[in-house]
Amino acid sequence: MEQQRTKKTAKWNIKQSKVTLIMILGLAGILLIGISPMLKRNDGTEKSKNYTESYPSAEEYAAALETRLKDILGKIDGVGEVEVMITLKSGYTYTYAVTEKVDSDVSEEYKSEDQRKTQQKSTTEQNYVMVEGSSSAQPLVTALNEPEIKGVVVVCTGGGDAKVVAQVTNAVRTALDISSAKITVSKISSRAGADN
Repeated sequence: MEQQRTKKTAKWNIKQSKVTLIMILGLAGILLIGISPMLKRNDGTEKSKNYTESYPSAEEYAAALETRLKDILGKIDGVGEVEVMITLKSGYTYTYAVTEKVDSDVSEEYKSEDQRKTQQKSTTEQNYVMVEGSSSAQPLVTALNEPEIKGVVVVCTGGGDAKVVAQVTNAVRTALDISSAKITVSKISSRAGADN
């Protein structure tokens, strides 16, 4: 009889511990659900900060392009010594997420069987999609657009040779995806070499 009580007590203790475990897990789940919005908000803020802070300035962007172009153009046969200058129209620009609401109203008026007057009125409203930032709501950035190139000047030793000028122009046009009208290639002066 003592053994039966011990078995019942053991079964009851096991059932109680299972119920306790389920209750603890349930409370932990509720706690995690309650905390999750705060965790997401912090992650989103950090990501948006990194998005805008991780890009170089427009001047650094132009300088990096100049260096890369100078390196590649110097490898073209006949170019020789080369200097590159790039001018920009503007700095980086952002594209923002926008919601658009269009209301359209059509009314018809009948004056007689053969005459009818139709009026259509349409209004469009656009608003930026706003997200919570660290201190205030900010528009949601969907794209960061690189600065637009205004023009490129290349001066090189081989700038007096039409074939070299054509090769340099094509290389710059292809590398930067700009029209030939924005590219000037000239021969470097003999004085420039003496100054260095």
